Amino acid sequence: MFSNVYRAALEAGVQKVIMASSVHADNFYPFVGKKRTLLSAEKIPEPSSPYGANKVFMEALGRFYATQGLEVACIRFGAVGYGKPKDKLGKILWLSDDDCTSLIRKIIETKKIPGNFSVMYGVSKYSNFLFSARMAEWLLHAARTRGPHGHLGSIPSPGVS
Repeated sequence: MFSNVYRAALEAGVQKVIMASSVHADNFYPFVGKKRTLLSAEKIPEPSSPYGANKVFMEALGRFYATQGLEVACIRFGAVGYGKPKDKLGKILWLSDDDCTSLIRKIIETKKIPGNFSVMYGVSKYSNFLFSARMAEWLLHAARTRGPHGHLGSIPSPGVS
């Protein structure tokens, strides 16, 4: 289905697409509760399931369509729409509604995605933060305000500075 989205957007002259990836594109489970290097969208992902592998393929196909002129932002969404988390895993994966809205708005408002492609984590900075919080440069210049829960963990793709 996502290949149809990319192709139709390119054929219709759409400048930018935002694709819903998932934190399951990279296996975060071994990192839960351990002090290790933060997960980063800059490394080769190790999917946590067939669902995650499908999201990795969606991202890879987006990278291809970016070479064809389409701007592609893939957000590895965490747990969104569940309210404030109470358990450890929920706190790690939580994406507040405000932060989700802010992230999508900033991507839409950004004039140009450098290199036409970026993958980022969509998680709120909360306790037990597991994902790299280094902001993509193309969002930094647009981010004038922050959500009430800190800012989103978002990562530029390799080659994007």
